[in-house]
Amino acid sequence: MLYNGTGRWTAARDIAELIVSLPNALARYRPQHRYHLIDEGRIGEETLEQATSVAAELVRLETLAVEGPEALRPILRRLGTRLQGPRYASLRRALTVWFARVLLGPGGVCSNRTGYAPSTAAGRGIRPVPNV
Repeated sequence: MLYNGTGRWTAARDIAELIVSLPNALARYRPQHRYHLIDEGRIGEETLEQATSVAAELVRLETLAVEGPEALRPILRRLGTRLQGPRYASLRRALTVWFARVLLGPGGVCSNRTGYAPSTAAGRGIRPVPNV
């Protein structure tokens, strides 16, 4: 779970926590599904600088978006290099859509600050994560 809300994450991290306790004989049938939480607002700046994962790059995209598209260019290059090949095609498409809608689209962080929109982004050198 990649969470970027303003408040602290308070929801259950395992579905089992949402289901009433069962008698011992039935306890093993209680569904369990735990997820890993990455709470962007709780990641220290130094920790983020050292991180090299795709999730860290996504956090950087959201964090630096307020500085405008130029600040995002190095991150997009790194993602393009890292996400090469057919096995990442679906992820590249999802990131391209997310980037266009959330960061550059109407009401997006970059569009509010700079007036950029997906239709003008390509003309300014901002391209989707490459399909290599």
